[in-house]
Amino acid sequence: MQNEQIYWKFLCFRISKIPLEESPYISPWRQWKKYKRIPFKFILHIFITILITYQVILITKYQIPYLKQTQVFLSGAFLPDSESYLPAMDGFIHKEIFTNQDFIDTLKSVTQTYYGFSNDSIGLFDYNINEDNQIEAPIFTIEEFTKTSFDEIKIDPQKINYETDFVSYPLTLKQPCGPFTNLSNDEVQNLFAKFRTAQISFSLLNLFVSEIVQCVQWNVLMSFSFVRRGGRLLSTIDFSVTSCGNQGIGLSDLLHTGEFFSAFFLIIFSFFSMITSIRLLSQQYTLYKNLSQKKEETKQVQRLFKSTTQFKIAFFDFWHVTALIGSVITIFAEAFYIYNQAQGLNQTQNFFALIFALASLFSWANLSGYFQWHKKFYLLILTLRKAIPNLLRFLAGTFPLFIGYAYMGTLYFGNYCEYFATIDQACVTLFAVLNGDVVRDTFNYLYRKNHGLAIFARIYMYTFTCLFIYAWLKLFITLVECAYSAVKEAQKPAHLVQRKTIKKLASSANFGISFPQSESMVTPLTTPGLSEKSKDQEETQTSLDTFSFDENVFVDTDGELSNDDDQKSQ
Repeated sequence: MQNEQIYWKFLCFRISKIPLEESPYISPWRQWKKYKRIPFKFILHIFITILITYQVILITKYQIPYLKQTQVFLSGAFLPDSESYLPAMDGFIHKEIFTNQDFIDTLKSVTQTYYGFSNDSIGLFDYNINEDNQIEAPIFTIEEFTKTSFDEIKIDPQKINYETDFVSYPLTLKQPCGPFTNLSNDEVQNLFAKFRTAQISFSLLNLFVSEIVQCVQWNVLMSFSFVRRGGRLLSTIDFSVTSCGNQGIGLSDLLHTGEFFSAFFLIIFSFFSMITSIRLLSQQYTLYKNLSQKKEETKQVQRLFKSTTQFKIAFFDFWHVTALIGSVITIFAEAFYIYNQAQGLNQTQNFFALIFALASLFSWANLSGYFQWHKKFYLLILTLRKAIPNLLRFLAGTFPLFIGYAYMGTLYFGNYCEYFATIDQACVTLFAVLNGDVVRDTFNYLYRKNHGLAIFARIYMYTFTCLFIYAWLKLFITLVECAYSAVKEAQKPAHLVQRKTIKKLASSANFGISFPQSESMVTPLTTPGLSEKSKDQEETQTSLDTFSFDENVFVDTDGELSNDDDQKSQ
């Protein structure tokens, strides 16, 4: 009993109050070393990062390989001559069709493959059964022009009506080609002339094995667009995944998985992290508000509030804001994750992947904020913080020139070069060339036997290369190097100088506030050689009694760090 009392007295004695002017900016190590406070925010962030990493490992181990391999398998099975298909620019898998017979053969091949898929495929696949206890047939849907006469194949714009209608046909083994079954060549050509778009849709059931076994439904959509025509038809295939019968795996099964427990604890830890971030931001706002109210009484503070916006921004820590945003995103992502698992894999899979990826990014990126008290580990952030204003101005001034080259390339080369087919592809190509990629390929693709095109293509590429590789890229790198040199030569990071100035101003204004603690923690103990104030607080108060402030301590006229702030006030 006596030992326990001594232990608690020791704890009560060691724990100290954190002044308001220091609490929002204190490092985890100083919080523990000086005030004997456990850095809960830092510990919570470490646990959140570990749990998110665990979930990422599970997703990359089970879900991503399954989705990727099944998509490749289904694409190869339902696209004839699957060796020839290529990944499309928009992310779909596509195949080009050039004749009417190729299109009809595609319909027939898809139908026959679908009905034999359950028996012929290596994977375990099954079908949906309709009300008549029959296998659900693939649906071939056509968007065709109405009130249009193509009895004679002639191009007459006056006979074309642009109103369209949708017609659907089931694809069965008896009629594997839908409306093209038993048609003559002229009837087939007449039917093709009316097409605007066409789709084949069907579903297959499969098992997804992770920590538990789930029944998932693969919804396959094959699209054919006749809008551009031009003698080439582009067929694409896309997939979406839902749970079988829109039923989840059940909460009882979900409770036996590590994914559920990691998501559950992530919600709890992120909630407390969010509360901590809000508390720290409120402390910073209180400090700003109190000091702004004192500015009429202190000439130095009044000059700073009027002279620079940087002084006002320095009150608020950027990393508290990002930690708050990351916590909110993590809570939303994990709650959605539990719902998504309970409902099974569904059509919101892409949305979940986005918010979970953002949560992972914020979780790891926010760890950089804990290095802000150590200059050598924080050089990248300090360099970017100093360089970004100049870089943004530089990019704004050169952006019109880049877009002008992209537009010119699209309009002049887009009709025969895939690299410049659209404005987006032209921007991607030019950005790749700017970074030294596909330079020779772009030169070759733009070159044509037509001498006028060839000469202009060469001039276009030579001028772009000289402007953006030899000049633009070098200037961009130089701006970053200048910022790095300035940061490296500074004796102390700017944000630490600014915070030290704020702490001195707050202390000199005599409104320091400490946050309340439990009664057991604030009970003072009289011990020889120790007073109620710590030695550091006494030194700070002594220096502030004769503190003379100059706004150049905060930021000097050249924008560099001043060394005066590192010296003690006499």
